[in-house]
Amino acid sequence: MKRLLACAAALSIAALAVPSASADEVTVSITNPGGSRTLYVENVLGQPLTSLDFGTGRSQPFRVRVVDTTMDRSGFQVLTTMSNLYKVSGSSHDWASTIASSDVSVAYPPNPLNLLNPKAVVAPVYDMTETLTGALCTTVQAAGGSCSIVMNGVDGLRQTVDLAVDLADLSSLPLVPQTGETGDFTSPDYAGIGAADPNKPGSFTPTNKRVISGVVSTASTTLTSVSAAVQALVAGQPASSLVDADTLGGSLRSALSGPVYDALPSTVIDQIIAGLNKTVRAVTAADLVGQSGTYLSYPQLDVNVPAETSPGSYEGTLVVTAVQL
Repeated sequence: MKRLLACAAALSIAALAVPSASADEVTVSITNPGGSRTLYVENVLGQPLTSLDFGTGRSQPFRVRVVDTTMDRSGFQVLTTMSNLYKVSGSSHDWASTIASSDVSVAYPPNPLNLLNPKAVVAPVYDMTETLTGALCTTVQAAGGSCSIVMNGVDGLRQTVDLAVDLADLSSLPLVPQTGETGDFTSPDYAGIGAADPNKPGSFTPTNKRVISGVVSTASTTLTSVSAAVQALVAGQPASSLVDADTLGGSLRSALSGPVYDALPSTVIDQIIAGLNKTVRAVTAADLVGQSGTYLSYPQLDVNVPAETSPGSYEGTLVVTAVQL
């Protein structure tokens, strides 16, 4: 045991005698592009909506606007619920005099949907080739390489492409807006004004009416449309502007083989990169990583006032909620 302890002590002293190694600190960074989705409830002129005053009318239109900014691949729906309408009594309400939520319904005018500035966010993949000639070929061959370069499956920088809108056929878009539901609010909500209703039940399930939704599409028509837009965007651009420099260098090193690449001066590497011919692959569902756009719906609230309703002013609360899918 004493010999083992002595050996251990000797090893420890020897380790301390080794000069300390120098260290380089490298900052590792990544950009997460993120994105946002924002709901706006507005009047038809685009002003924030805080109230709908029917006056003596029976219908009132409004606008629901959903704005995606480089949003990830998720759908949405915008749901509405409605309280009963309560008769206004001074600064309070006559809770016994109501127009039931079932007398309030959602309808739509012709062409209730619109879509502005749709864009797709794509992570394209490239195949690249080059046939070296002249002195450049001679230099590469002298290092033990081939003058025929093939680089497949090179990941490119994210691109945002503009997409055309055909309101008669929106099926080729990355996120397809859908018209909402019609019908009445059979069961009331007890939010807003209704929260103070003394007759409010202990539990309730209000009727939801969807006024717009967005459905993620990876259909062939969508991918074909986005592919065409990407091809048009990158046409004529050099590979060096479409692929991260380190990614491009790493792919070229693999294509030439490591020892050949390492033997070449940087000026030769730059010449090879400048001459690369690129072909962007057809966009797949995995390459389509996000979308931007403004999605609009123009629903209207209709109120049926029963004949037996006592005269006066009535008010209730419409709740509009965006749900991520």
